[in-house]
Amino acid sequence: MNPIVLVVTHKPEVMLATSIATPINVNHKIDVPPHWLSDNEGDNIAEKNANYCELTAMYWAWKNLPKEYTHVGLFHYRRILKTQPSIKDYWVAKYSLGNENLNDYFSDDSLENLLARYDLLLPKEESQHMSIAKHYKCRHIPEDWDVLISVLREKHPITFDEIDSYFNQTKSQFWANMFVMKRDIFAQYCEWLFDILFEVEKRIQVSAYPYQARVFGFMAERLMNMYFQVFVKDLKVKRLPCVMKRDI
Repeated sequence: MNPIVLVVTHKPEVMLATSIATPINVNHKIDVPPHWLSDNEGDNIAEKNANYCELTAMYWAWKNLPKEYTHVGLFHYRRILKTQPSIKDYWVAKYSLGNENLNDYFSDDSLENLLARYDLLLPKEESQHMSIAKHYKCRHIPEDWDVLISVLREKHPITFDEIDSYFNQTKSQFWANMFVMKRDIFAQYCEWLFDILFEVEKRIQVSAYPYQARVFGFMAERLMNMYFQVFVKDLKVKRLPCVMKRDI
């Protein structure tokens, strides 16, 4: 087993770094240590980071990571999946930290123990008072969602009813595009995801408002939830709490 977890950062410091957890820089206006990975090397979409967020690092990993890695993961500079178990994990979906260290919640050994038993590690879902579709339309640009749904209908006519039902009936989801998964599952997911998003990109006018301009990162959060419920159903999946460092 030889996993790697990319810790995506746009700041010159990173809160988690181990032999497996490896920083990758997505902000090329700052100076970072020379051993960090960078999303603007090789085959990349780094120039789209304002719209694709952490997905530029995901794309880079898909296209450029050496074949020696058996598993691929994605964390954020202040958000990670909690691999160190505790009794509270049974009822807590998210831990919010002050001065605590992220390394207290993650270790290489605990990750490898999980990967020996599961195909896929995902965040725990969080309940909400509306469907995934309505939630997106309330918080983002509704017309963008409509375009995404049109693309999904065109590309997946046979399974579209199940896709549509999932988005309009499910009232829980996980966030942040975080995961750790087997390399072949990762490659299949990336091929599917970017095919969808690149087609949507051709059809929408990206907002000039910086928050809403992060449209493809927002869409990918919803798409990942759906993909592993509708398209891939036979995996051994472990749901883990998210740990977030505040005020960084």
